[in-house]
Amino acid sequence: MERKIVIGIDFDDVLVETNEAMSAWHNRVYGTSYKKEHIISWEHLTHLWQCSQNEKHKRIHEFFHSEDHLHIPAVLGASEALKILNEKGMHTVVITGRPEQFCKQTLSLVEKYFPSLVDHIHFSSSIINGSLSERPKAEFCRELDVEIFIDDHLQYVQGVVFAGIPALLFNTPWNQTETLPPNVERVYGWDEIVQKLV
Repeated sequence: MERKIVIGIDFDDVLVETNEAMSAWHNRVYGTSYKKEHIISWEHLTHLWQCSQNEKHKRIHEFFHSEDHLHIPAVLGASEALKILNEKGMHTVVITGRPEQFCKQTLSLVEKYFPSLVDHIHFSSSIINGSLSERPKAEFCRELDVEIFIDDHLQYVQGVVFAGIPALLFNTPWNQTETLPPNVERVYGWDEIVQKLV
């Protein structure tokens, strides 16, 4: 029996348009007027929102428990791409930086857009006593025998390629840099990813 290729895939802004939806929600609820393309980094949200770190985390929690979160759109072409990868015998696993406390909300979106297309979902962080505890995505990739990893955050991609696993960096406003590490390739959409993997 032929061994399946395991592909690790991030969730937010790779499979679903989280920052775009959160921008619209925040603008409506808190009166801001920023767009996804204004986000330089996750830390930069405190500047865009003009608030403290604690307030930023509180608002993110509000968004994840809002009606808006239920209706985050899928990234263009993501569902069709996962269908093709599955048909080609590839094994797709989600490795997300979302805290596992948002498991229910995440599964709801997976069932909505990617039913039977994702084999497992792994949460690399957890909120313990009010603090965020993170486990490197590279550890999940090694344990799951991931052969290629797709993410939109350069820091995660760097850790994965350092562990010897090549990665595709999904192009976003917050990962712009002139040079990428070896074994990292920037991609601009799911059609391009499918062409590279199939």
